[in-house]
Amino acid sequence: MSDARNLVVIGEAPLATLAAAIGVAERGTQRVRVVELPPERIAEDGLESLAGESPDDTDVFAAIGPAALNFARFDLWAKLRFKGYRCATLVHPRAFVDSSAVLAENVLIGPGAVIEPGAKLGRGTIVGSAAVIGAGCGISPWCWLGSRAVVGAGAEVGPHSVIGGGVHLADKTVFPGPGEIGIAGSYHGTFQAGTFIASEFPVPGARLVVTG
Repeated sequence: MSDARNLVVIGEAPLATLAAAIGVAERGTQRVRVVELPPERIAEDGLESLAGESPDDTDVFAAIGPAALNFARFDLWAKLRFKGYRCATLVHPRAFVDSSAVLAENVLIGPGAVIEPGAKLGRGTIVGSAAVIGAGCGISPWCWLGSRAVVGAGAEVGPHSVIGGGVHLADKTVFPGPGEIGIAGSYHGTFQAGTFIASEFPVPGARLVVTG
């Protein structure tokens, strides 16, 4: 309990529940509060729930799941930062993060996860329980790495990517994002931006293409 600042976790269960539990382990029960806010209400919410919390002594955490390729979490983070709040980085006590790894703000590392030497995790990335981020990996901002996902050494995951539970990206795999690999299995090579491999898409490897 080394951090004397308060923590307000804003978002939806189960991520908000996990974030609050990590916060309590770090700061104590009296310094952690949860505000429920589902993704569909982010745009209309004026964050009145923070009216009594000063940015001078309060950290926040945007605990929104992978909705809209993590853009919902990005939107909430932007509103919080605009109001002057500092976003916490939360590491579960049972996770291992090598001292040479770099974690940006509003990153959460779940229980049993392993972040190997030299890995870099961008702002707003969520790492699920028992996931492994290999040595020298580059994980861009606003990613979601599900439980037991493995990103091999030297791999690169681009912004607004969802790597589902049980997905294994081999060493030096490049997944530029935005996109999703939601079907458990092993993947390797270099993917095209906008790739989706998920049960919602009838064509394996469907791509999001922006025109105009």
